[in-house]
Amino acid sequence: MQPVRGPDPETAFIDLSVGGFFGDIVGTLAGTLEEVFGLDDSSAFISVAGDAIALRLKALYESELGELPKDAEVIGRVLVDVMRRVGGDFRIESVEKDRIVFVNRRCPFGSRVEGRPSLCMITTNLFGRIAAETNGYAGVQVEQAIARGAPKCRVVVALERVADGSWYEFFE
Repeated sequence: MQPVRGPDPETAFIDLSVGGFFGDIVGTLAGTLEEVFGLDDSSAFISVAGDAIALRLKALYESELGELPKDAEVIGRVLVDVMRRVGGDFRIESVEKDRIVFVNRRCPFGSRVEGRPSLCMITTNLFGRIAAETNGYAGVQVEQAIARGAPKCRVVVALERVADGSWYEFFE
């Protein structure tokens, strides 16, 4: 066996993890989509992925917890847990029978989300699809987003029909 020549990469401090690597891929893909196709089309594309992931996650939660009740607090706790498990720091700011308000200080995508607002469609679709599949309807509005330069995210989930056209709506 020959002696090792040159620097040893195994001893180098390189901040590379599976999560970070895939976060880089997602951030780069989102950036490329936004630059090539624009924000609206890239957001629509990312929404499709978010919707599919949300359905899978809801099924996972129901396989462990049983059918989720149509209860705003339970829905809120499930959504917070989903985001906690993927690296977010979402909290319930307030909960009423027809509305849940969330705040978040840490995006699961980390700094990769900055300047990539299309990635907010992952959260929008996770929250909207899981809530609608549980409740029958959900409207989602991202009022503040780290991706748009805010210090935190603020997301409102309406559990009853909203008339304002600025909401993303989800139906069972």
